[in-house]
Amino acid sequence: MENQRRPNSIDEQRLRYISGGRCQNPQCHKPLIEQGTNISELAHIISHAEGGPADYENMIVLCRECHKIRASDASQSTLDQLREWKRISERKNNSSFARKFKTFKEFSQVVTPILKRNRDIYQSYRATGDINDADKYKMWQTFTPEIIANNTELEIIFENNQRLFPEKNQIIINKFIQHSREFVITRNDEAKKRISLFPKKLGAIFGLDEYVDEKLDGSTNFLNALQNLIRLLIQQDKFVSFKFCSEGYGDCIIYKGKEEVKTLNINNSPLLHQIFWNNYLYKPIKTKLNYGTLGYIVRILTQEGIDYSFPDPSNFTRIRLNNTRTVKLCFEYCLSYSDLLEVATEEGLEKGLIIVNAHGYNGSPISEDAYEYAKEIGITLMKHKRFLAYIYNDMK
Repeated sequence: MENQRRPNSIDEQRLRYISGGRCQNPQCHKPLIEQGTNISELAHIISHAEGGPADYENMIVLCRECHKIRASDASQSTLDQLREWKRISERKNNSSFARKFKTFKEFSQVVTPILKRNRDIYQSYRATGDINDADKYKMWQTFTPEIIANNTELEIIFENNQRLFPEKNQIIINKFIQHSREFVITRNDEAKKRISLFPKKLGAIFGLDEYVDEKLDGSTNFLNALQNLIRLLIQQDKFVSFKFCSEGYGDCIIYKGKEEVKTLNINNSPLLHQIFWNNYLYKPIKTKLNYGTLGYIVRILTQEGIDYSFPDPSNFTRIRLNNTRTVKLCFEYCLSYSDLLEVATEEGLEKGLIIVNAHGYNGSPISEDAYEYAKEIGITLMKHKRFLAYIYNDMK
């Protein structure tokens, strides 16, 4: 059986990855993409004519000029030199790609340009092109090896730096790795059908794309981290305001960027969770209230035309209504005397304060000793339903 001239797709992927997108002649080392043109060639170390196999061990990635020069010399010294070039390239790129970064910022500086390059190729020749456009399809085929090499590099970098990502974003990264591997093994599939598509959320982690989740993270952890982020922005003198949308979709932080005021949509969960993780904002935990319950209450206030504000922008559990009454939102299975003492220690219990147990799933009970203590110090306790009735009726 005659030897094939080209390696299989897996070996070709490894070869292009280990080249780092450059000619493997260390004296040349030029980029293998010049002005949008792929100038790389897969060269046999032992020539095809002499029975050299088209596999990973016997092939090297060179630019056209270096391949032409070496193809004219099949001496043993040339074969040894080609093998040495490949060893040098493997040592260099394996060391570079396997690097463990100390911070997400350092990591992002390496990864973002690679992601952006792949995105630009896809958008130029695949995403916006007619599948029957022969010229664009040809260009897509030309640039596919570069995408494969970039993806393989990203795989290794991601796998060696998983600790830089919160669990939710690790799931996104693992989906990308699966997509990358499936992208390679389906290269010879004419239909190009894949199960694992590129996860759109990946670009959002690095601020490349605006990804908006239709379903907001309404958890307690999310609200605590959000409050801690606002507190951090206030300390950095960057916080401008927080905007709740009446539809419950598109709530955002408005803050000062380097040159202009910017908006951070909290439905962009990949980016927001990465910011939380980078800045250690999941702790401290200040409240058991979840963002879903908070958003529900705020939307009702808006619909009823009730003016509300947060005296401390980093504390969403204390709300001022119509500039006359202050409400403290708690979230307890049963609001107790000890819970009130905890509020008193952390925030104070001023006379006239309304404390609401917003834990509506079990009727939001309140203990008798809590009621007795509240009466003594002149505050009002309300269950969730009673508070809603207060909004609809008493605040008019």
